[in-house]
Amino acid sequence: MLRKLIISIVLLTVSFSFAQTSTIRVGQTFTVDYPNSFVRTYDLNESASLQMINLALGKFSIIIQDEKASLDHFKIKFGNLEEALDFYIKNLVASMEEGSTKKSGLKTLKINNYNTIEMELEGALKDEETSELSKIFYHFSIVETPNYYYQILSWSNQENKSKYIEEFRKIAGSFKEVN
Repeated sequence: MLRKLIISIVLLTVSFSFAQTSTIRVGQTFTVDYPNSFVRTYDLNESASLQMINLALGKFSIIIQDEKASLDHFKIKFGNLEEALDFYIKNLVASMEEGSTKKSGLKTLKINNYNTIEMELEGALKDEETSELSKIFYHFSIVETPNYYYQILSWSNQENKSKYIEEFRKIAGSFKEVN
């Protein structure tokens, strides 16, 4: 009886902690909600405005913002969000083992009234030190605001996809530009 009570308390505590979120504000540009189990980090991607990690559970997330005026300077102009997604995802696909990638269909939606496109990507990455392959899945969203394109990228091991995909969608769905 005592054992069942302890197990119930532990399970309740664990499920409650996953439900708790905090709003993270990045400068004067955007906010996004992350589960409290994530912590800020600074070594996932040097271009990211925000980098979050839950190392214990192997979950990672970054947000990269590109100012449209800066893209114009480099003669990069997207006709639509699908073109933007193709542009942004090509380096990620190129980093995966040849023949290992699988892309989901594209989904268009609105996140806080901003046009958004999302997709899922699966593939294998080779560890440069050990040459071991890791099967990874990514949830990738591009949010277009009047002045920026935001890339919201969350990932984990493929075996955890069914556990984490909804959480990754909620993270992307919580995005708000701050004016």
